[in-house]
Amino acid sequence: MIRTAYRRWGRRLRPFNFFLSLVCAASVIAGVSGATLADYRIRNDYGGFIHKYKLKYAAIRDRGERVIIDGVCNSACTLVLGIVPLNQICVTPRASLGFHTAYLDRSYTFGTS
Repeated sequence: MIRTAYRRWGRRLRPFNFFLSLVCAASVIAGVSGATLADYRIRNDYGGFIHKYKLKYAAIRDRGERVIIDGVCNSACTLVLGIVPLNQICVTPRASLGFHTAYLDRSYTFGTS
């Protein structure tokens, strides 16, 4: 099969390029079929609104994805530790987790609580 495909495409397709294209095609097919094995990598996440992070991490948990913390994960980003099961979280030596106490920014609520 490989020899006939090589003959069909002619001399301009060298064997190395042919095998490289086969490997690329196989990895794309494997990536599509193994979608449940995807990783979500956190590198530079400085936080944000809690409700957005709760929805994002709940979806990651429900898909069964693995989370890799490989950099800064501050504030709301750290919710991943409570939403995604710990056996699906990997923390590398480059990871940095930043926690702080909860607060209410009164400049947005005009001083009312």
